[in-house]
Amino acid sequence: MFLISENYDDRVALINGDGYSVTYKEFKDLVSSFSSYLDSRALIFIIGSNDIASLVCYFSSFEKNIVPLLLSKDILNNQLDDLISIYNPKYIFSQKKVAAIGYSQLTKYREYSLLSKSTDKYKLHNDLALLLTTSGSTGSRKLVKLTKKNLESNAKSISEYLEIDQDNRAITSLPFNYSYGLSVINSHLISGGSLVLSNSSMMEGDFWRLITKHAVTSLSGVPYNYEMMIRLGVDRLQISSIKKMTQAGGRLEINKIKEINKALHVNKIKFYIMYGQTEATARISYLSPEDINNKPGSIGKAIPNGKLWIENKDGELIDQVNSVGDLIYSGNNVSMG
Repeated sequence: MFLISENYDDRVALINGDGYSVTYKEFKDLVSSFSSYLDSRALIFIIGSNDIASLVCYFSSFEKNIVPLLLSKDILNNQLDDLISIYNPKYIFSQKKVAAIGYSQLTKYREYSLLSKSTDKYKLHNDLALLLTTSGSTGSRKLVKLTKKNLESNAKSISEYLEIDQDNRAITSLPFNYSYGLSVINSHLISGGSLVLSNSSMMEGDFWRLITKHAVTSLSGVPYNYEMMIRLGVDRLQISSIKKMTQAGGRLEINKIKEINKALHVNKIKFYIMYGQTEATARISYLSPEDINNKPGSIGKAIPNGKLWIENKDGELIDQVNSVGDLIYSGNNVSMG
C-alpha cells in the first residue's frame, strides 16, 4: 500500500491515545475494508485529527485514487461551508455535523461519519494526490497540490536523514492536516516505525505520560512547542526513551537553540533543526546535530535528493560569501504548479 511499509506486518504500527494498538497487517486490512466505500477519482474532505479513523480514511483515499483535502477538526463552520461550496467534494469525512445541502450518511466509522452526494466530478489532474492548506492560506481558497511522487520522495528523504527504522516510535505532537505533522506520519509508516496518536498539548501531563508509557523515541515541534519546553524545564522532563527531537515550522531564536541543544546533549538526545514549506511537501533542508553549535540559526543543507543554490536577480549562480540573492530549491518533493 502507498506510504505504508510492506514489511513488519506483525509489528505495531499505531497506538491510539486510549492504548488501543493495531499492527501493520491490521492497519492495512482496515484501509482495504474502508476503501470499499469510496469510488475512484473523486474529491474528499477529511476533517480529522490524530486518530486511527482519520489515518484509515487518509490512506484509503490513496487506495482508490481519491484526492483528499485535509482539514482541522477545529475549522470554523463558515470556512468549511465556503470550501464545500467552491470545491463541491463528493465525500466528507467528519466528526462534526456538516450542514451542507445534498449530503447523506454513507456509513459510520468509529466516531466519524462518511457523507456523500451525487455530484458531477471535477476533472482532476491525473497526478493530483493530495491537497493541503498552508499556514498562510488556511481558510482561504488557495491550496497546495501534491502528487504521490511528492509524498513518497519526501517521506523517504526524511526517513534517510533522520535514520528512521522499525525501532523508531514517534508521537503526534502536531496536527495531522499540517504538512510537518503529516510528514512525521508518512516518514514513520513508510519506514516500518510506529506512531503514538495523541491530540494532547505539550502542556498537558497526559502527553508526557504517553511518551513514558509507550517508550516514544522521537518528538517533533514548532518554535512554540520548544519555548513551552524551556518554561517547563527541558532537563526535568521525563523523556528517557527519547533519542531524537526535531524542530521546524518557523525560526527558533539562536539563544533558545543553544539552550535546548545543551540540555538534550546531556541526555544524549539528537536535535535536528529543519526548514520546509508545504509547497515542498514538508521538508527542504536540515541542520545535523553535530553542526548546531557551529552554525546555530542556519537552515543546514538540502535533504537527500534535493538541491539548494542561490541566484542573483539575473538568474545567475552566486557562489561567493556575503552576497545577496534568492534561495532556490529543486527536488521531487516540489508541488504541482
